[in-house]
Amino acid sequence: MSGRIWGIEVSGQSYHTRESILKYLESENVYGGMSGSGISCGELETKLRKKYPDVGWVSVEKSGSKLYVRLDEVLLQKKKTNKTPKSLVAQEDGTVLSIVTRTGTAKVRAGDTVRKGQKLISEKVKIIGDNEEVVQKRHVRAAGTVVVQSVQHYEDELPVPYRKQKLTGKQRTLYQICIGNHNLFVYNPLKSLESYEKYDIIREGGRLCPFLSCRFPVFVWKKTFREVCAENGRYSPEEAAGILQDRFDYYRLQMRDNGCYDLEGELSVKERNGSFYGTATIIYSRKQTQYR
Repeated sequence: MSGRIWGIEVSGQSYHTRESILKYLESENVYGGMSGSGISCGELETKLRKKYPDVGWVSVEKSGSKLYVRLDEVLLQKKKTNKTPKSLVAQEDGTVLSIVTRTGTAKVRAGDTVRKGQKLISEKVKIIGDNEEVVQKRHVRAAGTVVVQSVQHYEDELPVPYRKQKLTGKQRTLYQICIGNHNLFVYNPLKSLESYEKYDIIREGGRLCPFLSCRFPVFVWKKTFREVCAENGRYSPEEAAGILQDRFDYYRLQMRDNGCYDLEGELSVKERNGSFYGTATIIYSRKQTQYR
């Protein structure tokens, strides 16, 4: 048993997934459980470099009962530059904070108020002759940095009464073994779920021996079914304020992920008509990236 490969570890990859590399090794008859004497590390390195031309360095090493494949993706493919003539336009209403034009013709200046869809940098470029007359017009892809400050009104509602979930303490455990397309279930048949109207499912486990190749797709799961019941509840002002603040913080985080920064604005929470309302005026800046 010690003379066989019982683990294949892949590291250093970013663009190519571990699964895709293991699948290729599988096609070359390199897999977990095979005899270690049948592996030529140098030949395997050559095949990997030929298969993945964007990989600049490959190392295959057999140590004990494991095979280590290390990659370095240094020859990254160059992105194709889009040369289609287009204008840079505003993504939202706001005020231009700054504009730097590299290609094209600037249509606005810092301090100007713009509307959504308005041209910021035009694709049209005029060639002026010695006599200050336009001798030629050409179309390019606008390029530059335009920062627009905008205002957004935020509102969220949270009803005071709600239905909350409560665990009853009753639960049932089931074990599931998956081997390829076959499933084996192990559980106590005396504990029935028929009386459970609603329940949570907690699943724990995963792949058995994940360092082995694709030839060993064995998964073991432990599933716990916990009975829950719903009961009426009411949010206190403090609870409602905390929930609405968390939602507001998450919304601001999503805005940052979309390229917004310098966010300003505080959440205000008020109760009316049986609900809590959270409102805020968000002032933010964003680099404009929309073309037309």
